Amino acid sequence: MLGWLKSMFESRGSEKNRCRHLFFIGNKRSGTTVLAHKINLHPDIFITHETDIIWILYNRYNGIPFEYYPRDEYHSTEVTLEKCRHILDAYEQMTPMECYQKCQQHLMKTGTQWIKPTSKIPLCIGDKKPNQQSEKPVNDWVYSHFPDTRYVHIVRNPFDFLNSIPRLLPKYDLGARYGSPRCEDPSVILETWAHFERLVAQEKRRKRFPIYTVRFEDFCERPAALLSDIWEFTGLDIPDDLKEKIQAGHDFGILPQGLHPDSRGNTVDVPLSENVREMMALYGYDSRR
Repeated sequence: MLGWLKSMFESRGSEKNRCRHLFFIGNKRSGTTVLAHKINLHPDIFITHETDIIWILYNRYNGIPFEYYPRDEYHSTEVTLEKCRHILDAYEQMTPMECYQKCQQHLMKTGTQWIKPTSKIPLCIGDKKPNQQSEKPVNDWVYSHFPDTRYVHIVRNPFDFLNSIPRLLPKYDLGARYGSPRCEDPSVILETWAHFERLVAQEKRRKRFPIYTVRFEDFCERPAALLSDIWEFTGLDIPDDLKEKIQAGHDFGILPQGLHPDSRGNTVDVPLSENVREMMALYGYDSRR
């Protein structure tokens, strides 16, 4: 394993140890979209783009009156609820895993504004909703119904995380969902970052799921090596064409200098709590600017 990759898994390759469900945990705005896109280059894996299906099923199977997840925009949730209504209406006739598989396969087949229709028949299907899937009650439920789940955790320098959020405000008003009505309090946003990173650390200590951690900055610098490790983490065989690219050090379309800005120079001078500093130190980020 290289750099900041943390993994807990048994022997690779056998059917018993193959991953059937691969989810993201941690924080959004951390490189999850680009990482999921690159993971999907593997023919046996498909990570959907924010279907919110785990949150939907968690509420439905627990008899919880449905509410949108408070820290996310709700458009993708509405799309899943509408396109999969005929499946979700019959959820009581299925196990959570069966309902999940049917919904995900239907969304893959029909497509959404974020997912092009695909005829891919993957062995491993996941979704990219790191905040939702980091919540302990949701994790407890996943552990009960999806025992072969593995998690990918991508962490990003919180200064870059902070600076990525205001650019989305005109479209999604994410500020309110990060604890600040207009994203005016960066210290609150940084505390939210630390909160979800701490949830991941707590889940790692429980040792219920294999969890693979990679820093976004390291992924940008060494995409071939780290993608190789992530694919091996799933227990799935890596096809020869991808092996050749890995051995050649292919960049897989990742731009080391262009994908993530060095935002330390334009970050608001915000005091950092011990909580934030502790989480930064855990992943080797310098809290001095």
